[in-house]
Amino acid sequence: MLLAPRPALAQTTPEPADANRRQLVLVVRFAGDATGDGATGLNAAYPYGGAYRTQYESFLRDLNGEVSSKTTLQTLYSYIKTVSLGQCRLASVTPQYDASTGRVAYLTLPGSRGSYRASESIAADAVKAFSAAYPAFDASVLDGNGDGLADNVLVVPETGSSVPQVGDACWPRRSNLGAPASLGSSGVRAFDYTLVDTTHLAGVGTVAHETLHVFGARDLYRGGSAEISQGSNMPVGVWDIMAQHGGSKLMWPLAITRADCGWLPLDTVDAGTYTLAAPGSGRQAVAVRSPLSDSEYFVLEYRRANTDIADLSALDTSQEGSLMTIGGSGLLVYRVNPVAKPEGNKGDKDYVYLFRSGETGGPRGNGAGDIRHCQLSLGGRESLGSQDLSLGLEDGAITLSDGQNSGLVVRVTGQTDNSVTFAVTKPSSADAGLWTRATDGSGACPLPSTNVVASDVAASGPSVLQAVQTGVGSGSKVSAAVFDGTSWSSLAAVASGQDLKAVAASGSGRYVLTVAYGSPNRFTLYRQTGSGPWSSVASVTGSGNAGEVAVVGGTAYVLVEDGGVQAYRLDGSRLATVGAKVPCGYVAALAVVDVGGVPAVAVSDFSASSTGLWRLSGSLWTKVWSHAGAANGLSSAFVGQTGYLHVKGQDGSGGMVSVAPSGTPVYTALPSSVPAALEGSLAASGGSLYLAVSAQSGNAVTVWKASPSKLGTWGQVGSRVVGSSDNVGAVAAGTRVYVASVGGGAASLRWRDVGTAAEKPQVPTKPEKPVATKLTSVEVQGGPRTWNGGAHTPVVIVKAGNVVVPASGYTVSYKNNVDVGTAKVVVVGKGSYVGTVNATFAIAKGRPGWVAAGSGQRWSTGSAWQTGWLRAAGQTYWLGADGYMRTGWQDVDGQRYLFRGKENPYGPEGSMGIGWLKEGGFWYIFRRSGSPYGPVGSMGRGWLKDGGKWYFFDRSSGRMATGWVADGGSWYYLSASGAMVTGWLKEGGSWYYLDGSGKMLTGWYRVGRDWYWSDASGRMASDRWVGDYYLTGSGAMATSRWVGRYWVDASGRWTRTR
Repeated sequence: MLLAPRPALAQTTPEPADANRRQLVLVVRFAGDATGDGATGLNAAYPYGGAYRTQYESFLRDLNGEVSSKTTLQTLYSYIKTVSLGQCRLASVTPQYDASTGRVAYLTLPGSRGSYRASESIAADAVKAFSAAYPAFDASVLDGNGDGLADNVLVVPETGSSVPQVGDACWPRRSNLGAPASLGSSGVRAFDYTLVDTTHLAGVGTVAHETLHVFGARDLYRGGSAEISQGSNMPVGVWDIMAQHGGSKLMWPLAITRADCGWLPLDTVDAGTYTLAAPGSGRQAVAVRSPLSDSEYFVLEYRRANTDIADLSALDTSQEGSLMTIGGSGLLVYRVNPVAKPEGNKGDKDYVYLFRSGETGGPRGNGAGDIRHCQLSLGGRESLGSQDLSLGLEDGAITLSDGQNSGLVVRVTGQTDNSVTFAVTKPSSADAGLWTRATDGSGACPLPSTNVVASDVAASGPSVLQAVQTGVGSGSKVSAAVFDGTSWSSLAAVASGQDLKAVAASGSGRYVLTVAYGSPNRFTLYRQTGSGPWSSVASVTGSGNAGEVAVVGGTAYVLVEDGGVQAYRLDGSRLATVGAKVPCGYVAALAVVDVGGVPAVAVSDFSASSTGLWRLSGSLWTKVWSHAGAANGLSSAFVGQTGYLHVKGQDGSGGMVSVAPSGTPVYTALPSSVPAALEGSLAASGGSLYLAVSAQSGNAVTVWKASPSKLGTWGQVGSRVVGSSDNVGAVAAGTRVYVASVGGGAASLRWRDVGTAAEKPQVPTKPEKPVATKLTSVEVQGGPRTWNGGAHTPVVIVKAGNVVVPASGYTVSYKNNVDVGTAKVVVVGKGSYVGTVNATFAIAKGRPGWVAAGSGQRWSTGSAWQTGWLRAAGQTYWLGADGYMRTGWQDVDGQRYLFRGKENPYGPEGSMGIGWLKEGGFWYIFRRSGSPYGPVGSMGRGWLKDGGKWYFFDRSSGRMATGWVADGGSWYYLSASGAMVTGWLKEGGSWYYLDGSGKMLTGWYRVGRDWYWSDASGRMASDRWVGDYYLTGSGAMATSRWVGRYWVDASGRWTRTR
């Protein structure tokens, strides 16, 4: 591999001084490969003059160099810094580089090139090899954002002249290791990596492309890019490095790419006239939405072309004849589809698509046409789009991802070298028969725009209740908001960890039914009154997943799949069973049909491959209609006394069942003009039926209207509601029909005024009366219990039959629920529940051990709290009369002990100190086992011998003494370690003598053969006369010698003078 020539620079390219992000560069080769030894591979001599010593030094310049003139090619550092507007300054750290020789020390991987099937394995082995070769490397320099992970690891596998194929483990890409891996000596670990082999190092285009992925950029080329060179299959082409690049001919990323990296705010604007500036010199791009989509939007972006082809450092060069350069300056118009963002343009939908002339193909387009010259410009192609909603992509319309014309029109009205001015128009709801988004006066809507997985809608009077579920499993959240026709309430939490099943409304009361999956499943009905909070009303269990709630005749009814379908009626705060179970197998769909204010039950039985309708006769549900095939969608509405049921087949076909108070229900198939439906929802207003459907093909939502007397004839109402939704619900409120939908993870509510009032709820002539319900059982929850010193009050589930009674329907008390043995639960019904039910549960002896209690700890014997001394796990503890472990100083039986605190280096919290311990800056000794001085662990005082040495401890405080100590009328000296000193001691410039017992001597004393004399303070005398005796410089008394003119005899006494 031969790197392209570079302008002359210093041989060593330093790391950028202003770097705020860093990546580690790892150059590797495979087992058995000697490339890199001698003058080979990246260590080969640089062939273009003396600019660099090796090819690797040229590569370092491509990474860390700074563009300084037009003759300087772009580098990774300069490119990232430029396109991020200085926000990201990436340095490449190269520990394998030897600046004295210009060489790189290759890391050798354990496997051959052919043995690696995935880049993750190459990267993981590269990190391991680096950590083994450079164990002291401080990886903390690589963590620019403080998340504990290296900003990136660039792995460069040596591939010689063998260019990897697409899909090869060495093909350039960005990924992660799957789990963080150790990196050098610090706690910072490797996770994200990019891989670019040596055959792709010519120019920084590939390295820059992969590096942008690290910061959030998506691939903008389509999967399977074989046709790119033929000018097709290019949704973005040369306008973004994430789609295409020419090695050294680099371009600005699109504004959406820079926004994904967090480097560019993208303002959303309405119809109007705007001016945009060139990249880096002002607002470069804006977003605009079409009323036909709640999730997709369009970006209008100005790009200024560089026409000086001699400027090697410039971005967005335009050179006719060069397919890797842009076509000129102008305004780009492109669609952004957030649903496709995770896969970029490599999935079955494009995340980003640039509109151009000459496109062919269906809704997505073939990526054909003149992509290089797709810009709008003054004097060139000046406008794009059409307000004729019947036109498509091939007609020059600005379309949504499903091919529907957005109705946007963009026209350039002015242009300079540094800016473009344009006007954008979009269709109004009235002009295009559009459905209006439900927003308040400021255009706001509280419904979530991401992560929505389900939605349902209900109406009462002029208000609409919409509930949504975000997330799944334990992370799911159900919330709801109310739209009164002009303003929204805030989005209120209903439940978490549960799935949304259905909603209903009546008067000021609103209901949400959820399910928590388990064994069995638990269905909970929540209620909101007025603007109050949502609260749980009642819950029931069911063996299946299907559930429904509806208000009929002013009463809320709940259907639950439970070995059949059980109907319940809400009586106050309890769910009372209504009749026996509707017999069926696996339930595919449920609905409640309002027939003159009396409920009928519709069930799709997947097991029996049939759909039926049941009405209550006495205490039994009687089937009054059936249809072959299990419907996978049921919804209902009523007009007057007649109920209507929409039945959606699994193939998307459907029909309408009319159910009068008397007589046999009648089924009418829908005409072919109504699209085959993925989802369907029925509403009624002003004596007409309205059916909202999400089409199986493309998922566009439309609404269809029919007269109850002509159910075979349906006409579309307005244009489509939204471009794509796999969840749809329709209701009538006031004079409007509302459609709720979920598309691209966003929930929306749209409406259209139909000029007629919604149907009024019917009231049955003989409303059913609630009756008292007897409690039948109580189940203690939570499994076995063990003694813990407190009262056990386990949660209980109380049932009346198989219906779970709400907590408001009973009182519960406990007996004998503290000590080991059998405890009793007594439940007494209240309100509309009567009777008493009992249960027992065992309290077993627990395991001995520590139990955290408040801010302290107790030792449980399993049936009581230990007090006094405790020996556990080789340690000794003292527990007070209350059973709590004591720490710090404690006086027990006339002795003083020290029990270790929470943070100490000597042993567990609360354990008794033994031997030497330092506390509060002072040393103490606590008696060891077998000590003759006192109990083990008790604090030592006075003289104690330890380790063959004597120490003195204050007779009151127990603190170890150092220095001079007076005791028993004598002085002693203790060293800095506390050990008693004997023999000669020099202290403060004076000598002292301490005998074998440590006592300081004064007056005359003999040491060995010599006599010495110390004054009353113990200081030894020297070079002086003491009476008739002379003490020499060593302090020893002189004998049998002249001292000056004086003779001292053998006894040391002065006897004569000469």
